[in-house]
Amino acid sequence: MQGLYKLALVGTKEQLTDFLKKVNDGDPDSVFNEYAVEEGTGLRTTQGYGLQKFLDHYKLIIENTGSGNISGMYEMVTEIGKIAPELEIMLLTQYLDYDDDDTWDIYYKPAGETDPSETEGSLYKETMGDALSFGEFLNYRSMGDTVLTLDIDREKFKEYFDAYNEYNEFSYEEVEPILDALEDPERTDFSEFEDTPGMFFAEEVIDNYLEEQNGSGGAPYAAKGNGVPAIEYIARLFADNWGINFGVSYRFRPETFDDRFAGKTFVITGEPDDYGKDGAKEIIENFGGVVRGAVSGKTDYLLIGAYAGEKKLEKAKELGVSIISTDDFEQMIS
Repeated sequence: MQGLYKLALVGTKEQLTDFLKKVNDGDPDSVFNEYAVEEGTGLRTTQGYGLQKFLDHYKLIIENTGSGNISGMYEMVTEIGKIAPELEIMLLTQYLDYDDDDTWDIYYKPAGETDPSETEGSLYKETMGDALSFGEFLNYRSMGDTVLTLDIDREKFKEYFDAYNEYNEFSYEEVEPILDALEDPERTDFSEFEDTPGMFFAEEVIDNYLEEQNGSGGAPYAAKGNGVPAIEYIARLFADNWGINFGVSYRFRPETFDDRFAGKTFVITGEPDDYGKDGAKEIIENFGGVVRGAVSGKTDYLLIGAYAGEKKLEKAKELGVSIISTDDFEQMIS
């Protein structure tokens, strides 16, 4: 079967190191032979991301970034469970013949067990609840429902419209009467706009705008199944992996600030998961710190995220700069 997979192994640094040595010594062609046994930096390798700090343990993630034969993945997970029962294992798979490309099957093995078959489930997109599409809204209104509204901030929408309307197919002024009609709580008849080019374009832009406002890819993910961890845990485990955006916030975000970073200079490389580069920069500055673009002798901390730059890492090590992960950063601001 052709499809995609994401495999996470979680354990102590020693447990993962022992597993890698055991597997690679026994099979030089092992899928794990791209990993160094020492602690990694989060840099992406041929097969994955290297050993990364994860909560009070470490994790090792491998994934394919294009369709491949995944029919043997379940057998491999079972075999890993027998070789290293002390490891926690989670496998996400998605077959390409699915009608829904947002749905993943979950196989999960808690640490200390050997068989994931009793803890399986699915990862899927939740419904948008009250967030309706343009077409759904018109259908409900035409049936006399005057309670529903579309959540459209005119100022934000105009900015989005101008960026979206790259080839100037329509002016904002041409679409504005449609927006006025949509905002009229008593209006149920939109026949004057039916089958007009402006209406078709407005539907396209509004649907894309609403999807973006409700998170990348629309609704956030949810998880269900016997013994499957909470969605926040799964999102954190596979943070910043290719091809999936969970739309779930799981990092601590301070609401009040002090001057704990006063006099400290940070450099950020890569994308700190969940915070993002811009979000981390804002937090640092709110705590009195300074963010620079290049590592120097005046740098106190290099914050690394997914796809961290090798040159900045090498420079930081050369200068003795403290290199911190997103987990370290979260602890510093908690």
